[in-house]
Amino acid sequence: MLHDLLNKIIRHLIWLFQSFRDFIKYLFVIDSNTLLFVSHNGDSAGGAPVVLVELLKSITKDNKVVLLCIKPGDISKICEQNNIRCFNCYIIGKLFIRYAIYKKVRLIFANTVATVGIINYLIKINCKLPVFWWIHEEKLYMEKYKGVYPNELPNNYQILSVSENVKNDLIQINKSYTKNHRVFYYGCEDLYECNEYIYHDKYLISVIGRICKRKNQLQIKRAYDLLSNTIKQKITVQFIYASYDENYMKELQKQCKNNTNFLFRGKVYRKDMKNVYRESGIIICCSVDDPLPVVVTEAMMMKCPYITSSRTGQYSLVKNGVNGYSYDVTSDKDLVVYFVLMLADILLNKVWKSRICDHRGAQTVRPVKGTSSGRWKSCQISC
Repeated sequence: MLHDLLNKIIRHLIWLFQSFRDFIKYLFVIDSNTLLFVSHNGDSAGGAPVVLVELLKSITKDNKVVLLCIKPGDISKICEQNNIRCFNCYIIGKLFIRYAIYKKVRLIFANTVATVGIINYLIKINCKLPVFWWIHEEKLYMEKYKGVYPNELPNNYQILSVSENVKNDLIQINKSYTKNHRVFYYGCEDLYECNEYIYHDKYLISVIGRICKRKNQLQIKRAYDLLSNTIKQKITVQFIYASYDENYMKELQKQCKNNTNFLFRGKVYRKDMKNVYRESGIIICCSVDDPLPVVVTEAMMMKCPYITSSRTGQYSLVKNGVNGYSYDVTSDKDLVVYFVLMLADILLNKVWKSRICDHRGAQTVRPVKGTSSGRWKSCQISC
């Protein structure tokens, strides 16, 4: 235990040393042309920091972009590869912010609700620069900061929520946040290639994400139990996850026990996810609270048919039968209805060679009736 404590102290001392070293470098980089972005951590495994870097990659060509990471991480390597200046500020973030204000940077952009301390500090020192605050979190997490949020934001501040759900949830927490508040979806690099569908003996349904109550995978099992035996015999459901809630996982495994139509595949590395979308007949996202799940966005990008619940950020973008399917997350029967609708044409096509679309970046929907190849119709989606 003492050994772990010493390692923790050493790690924090290293971070502190790195932050002072980075501040010296930072002094020679920041100027009035800088767009300053602040991330609560530098973790490159996924989530808000990665989404932020994707945004920076899209604007760095025409702008001078600098990223501050409060908690260091290996996202700095990704930044380096994309000509983005990245600095670790750790516990001396206020020093970095003060200097940016002194140099009159073009704007300050804080990422996630976890940067509320930065927002409060900017208000305290009466910062007059344009300030943007990008919120990604679900309602339960946002409520943890209920006593920390500033009561009101000055006119030069703007809240950006990643979806209508997040915007509405945040306004419920603080009624004054209706002002200067709009939706700002994240983007991701277009990795679509017209790859052939990877055919399986059974139709593969993929459910991707942490196994937990919020992701609501037990609803998949309840919906499966409502299906006819004919359909059950034709499908396999696979769960892909990098982490899980232990109690929730035990219950899910218990309910799926001895049923070979359910696979617990576990972790799949990012570089291999393209194949998951290629082999999946349908992606289902059944979350009870998910601001803007990457899996749905990537399913759109990869032209993979998907069903999303009414509590995801993409729900308001979906028109059933046009650019995907959505359902009421409080109803297992509703999920079954749209699942069967999506399968109906598919199961009539005995030969399924490929999913092809006419326009790059278009979202595929369902097989065209009467075609032996099961090709997919497409439509544009504006996200």
